Amino acid sequence: MNTVSFGAVVADLEAHPAKRIFWRAGWAYRGAREREISRAPHEPKTVMKSDGSDGCRMVPTLIRDWKDELKACFRWACVVELDANTDAEMHLNGLSCNDME
Repeated sequence: MNTVSFGAVVADLEAHPAKRIFWRAGWAYRGAREREISRAPHEPKTVMKSDGSDGCRMVPTLIRDWKDELKACFRWACVVELDANTDAEMHLNGLSCNDME
C-alpha cells in the first residue's frame, strides 16, 4: 500500500497548478466510484462532512477551495492511498475503518 499524507499531496499539487485531483472513497472492486475534486475557483459552500472522530458524526463544514474539500476527505479516511501520480493527474483512494476490516 502506497500511503500518502495531506501535506505531501498539497505540496505536490501546489507545485503543479494544472494537475487534476481524483478521489475514490472505498475499494473499487466493491463499487466505489472515483470523482474529481475541482481546482477551479468557486463560491464557498457549507456541506455536511464527517468530523473525523468515528466516521459517523456529521458536522457542517465550510468548503472554500480544493484544499478544504481535500482536507475533509482526508479527515474522513483512516488511510489514504496514492493510486497514481503523473504530471497531469493524481488519483487518491481514501479507505475508512470499515474498508480495512
